[in-house]
Amino acid sequence: MSTPVTPQDKRAIAVEVATVDQLFNAPSVDPFSDREVEMLGYSGLAYLVRQLQAHRRDWQHLRLIVRLPPDQIAPGSESRLIEAVRRYCRAKIEDNTLEVRLIRRRSGVALGILAAFVVAIIALAYFLFTGALSGTPMAAQYLVAGIISLFAWVTLWDVLEAFIFNPIPLMRESSTLRRIADLGIVVEPDRASHILLATEQSSASERAART
Repeated sequence: MSTPVTPQDKRAIAVEVATVDQLFNAPSVDPFSDREVEMLGYSGLAYLVRQLQAHRRDWQHLRLIVRLPPDQIAPGSESRLIEAVRRYCRAKIEDNTLEVRLIRRRSGVALGILAAFVVAIIALAYFLFTGALSGTPMAAQYLVAGIISLFAWVTLWDVLEAFIFNPIPLMRESSTLRRIADLGIVVEPDRASHILLATEQSSASERAART
């Protein structure tokens, strides 16, 4: 099971995956698995990003531990995995930056069009109430003004939200990935292997003691 971030352990965060591929690609949800990435259906890095965003960490001293089954760890594989993690982080950051630009460009265009439309309606209402409909009771004018204000707010809110707020999760993810890319990364056998090894060593010690 992946090791969650806890206040007691500020210097390391670990993620346990069955294959290197699971570090980058989300596995199918498996509630019977002992690994959290498989139980939740997250890729290892997506799981790490969520954990690191949810908890304060000592980034200067933090290290990342990737736990794999022993048959997934080959000579030289640690350096290749570390470089792959850093390449992925850089590529994902660039993709997020591009997505933020696209969101703001599309939202900006939509905001401009809708703002011009709302201004045109307000101007039309103003000319009508100061001209042909100047004799309209004030209560009716206030009612129309309120309806126009509500219409303007509802019309502009979605694009304003997209322009201002939608990029924030992507920017936070990029910030976390940038920090992950700078972490010291260690690859070690998963805990099940440690338990098996300890059991075998204990059994060997007992057999040796009997003889």
